[in-house]
Parts: sequence; C-alpha cells; structure tokens
Amino acid sequence: YEIPEQPLREFAQILADRVKMLGEDSVQVMGDPERIVSRPALGVGCIGPDREIVARGADVLIVCYDGASYWNVRERLFEQGAAIITVEHGTSEMPGMENMCRHLAEVFPQVEFQYFAAHPQPWTVRGR
Repeated sequence: YEIPEQPLREFAQILADRVKMLGEDSVQVMGDPERIVSRPALGVGCIGPDREIVARGADVLIVCYDGASYWNVRERLFEQGAAIITVEHGTSEMPGMENMCRHLAEVFPQVEFQYFAAHPQPWTVRGR
C-alpha cells in the first residue's frame, strides 16, 4: 500500500482509533514516533509480513500479536529497519470473520450462521 507520508505516531493513532470500535483500546508500536512512514504492509491472523516485504520497500508493518512471534519476527524485522504496529490476533481477524459469516449465509441460505465477537479484548494500563 501507499499512504500520504506521516509520522509513525500519527499513523499508529489512526489504527488505534480504527481498532477501538472492535474492542481493543490500543496498538503496540515499535519505532521512532517521529519516523515518516508511507508504505505500510498488512498481515492478519497468524501470518504477517516478513523480511521479503521489507525488502520490497514496506516501511511500517501492521501485524498481529502471537506470543511466539515477538523475538523471531517483530524484533528481527525492526532490526531490519521496519517500524512495527501490533494489533491483537483476534482483533485482526474480526472484520474478515464477520464478512465470512455473511458470505456463508448467502452461499448456504438453508443454514443459519452467527458471528460471535467473543475473543478476549485486551486493554492497557499505563505506568504513572
């Protein structure tokens, strides 16, 4: 993707505002808040952008949190020069799962489908 150039802090704020309606009160960010970004790459679920996407010019990666991925993915990509914005795994999949439920209901009208937004929704406590 390409977006207008903006500080990482501002782009992260836009994403935090968007996920708030999904029940997540914050996003985690790695990188200089004043760094100018314009080429985000998006990964949802358990698979996200990797070093190949950084090599293609992405300067900020939007990934989901999987505990095992912190050291072997996020920190490694940060060391390669990418800024990282992390959204919780369940939150990253919510819009797609809701759309899948609607799609399945259209394809199989004889079956009732329900979407449940029941994953744990994290919240943040900041130090005083």
